[in-house]
Amino acid sequence: MYVRHRNVFGIGDCTNLPTVKMDAAVRKQLPILVDNLISAMKDKPLKAHYDGANACPVATEYGQAFIAEFGYDMKPKESIPIDHGKTNPLLYQVKKRAIPFMYWHAMLKGKA
Repeated sequence: MYVRHRNVFGIGDCTNLPTVKMDAAVRKQLPILVDNLISAMKDKPLKAHYDGANACPVATEYGQAFIAEFGYDMKPKESIPIDHGKTNPLLYQVKKRAIPFMYWHAMLKGKA
């Protein structure tokens, strides 16, 4: 990885990471960012690394969706205890209602 400025950190959409731009990625990146910022402030090596972990709900038809959880290696990183091989109406509602609500009312305000 090429680092031009060692004291500049990024997260989410302002980075050029080869991952989808979803709130799940930001939630996975945040603890790594915090660990590395604390290490930088203490003049210690940056040891935390983002593995590309992400989750993306995919609508397959009206009222149905499945969730894809993966990392840079494109191998499944399932963290939700559901069958990832089947569509689910609950995941459709999460994509349609919960994610936009969390984005506008929690993430943008620094509460998620």
